[in-house]
Amino acid sequence: MNRVFFTAVFLMLLSTPSAFAQTEATVNVVIDSIAQSVGKAHVAVFNGKENYNNSVPFKTAVKNISDNRATVSFKLPVNNYYAIALFQDLNGNDSLDYRGSMKIPVEPFGFSNNKTGTFGPPAYKKISFLVTSDTTLIIDIIIGEKNFLMKNH
Repeated sequence: MNRVFFTAVFLMLLSTPSAFAQTEATVNVVIDSIAQSVGKAHVAVFNGKENYNNSVPFKTAVKNISDNRATVSFKLPVNNYYAIALFQDLNGNDSLDYRGSMKIPVEPFGFSNNKTGTFGPPAYKKISFLVTSDTTLIIDIIIGEKNFLMKNH
């Protein structure tokens, strides 16, 4: 009898969403300011400085671009820091293209917090953000080599 009672209570608690804390949140990434509705947006989510520095994404997505924007959604565990890096693949080769020995990007790209780096990608600390609930990030795209050498803004 006790086993039946505890099982019923347990099942009742499982069906009550407020009984448990939220463990995942939806992060919507809106890529804005896309000059050309061409190609696909490649988006990578990184879950730590080491993974970001070693280009090991936690999650990735590829989305067609239409009407000069793209939106990608990720389910991410809450109470963690993440960083997002993305690029617009203009020529369909599934990689960010570079020019010269300094590896200057020739395709549009962007990072969370709309940060840019000086002579390379921005530091994880500058682009990381804490996920505590559902949120939407708007990331402006940077036009390849034109803005690559900018200071952080």
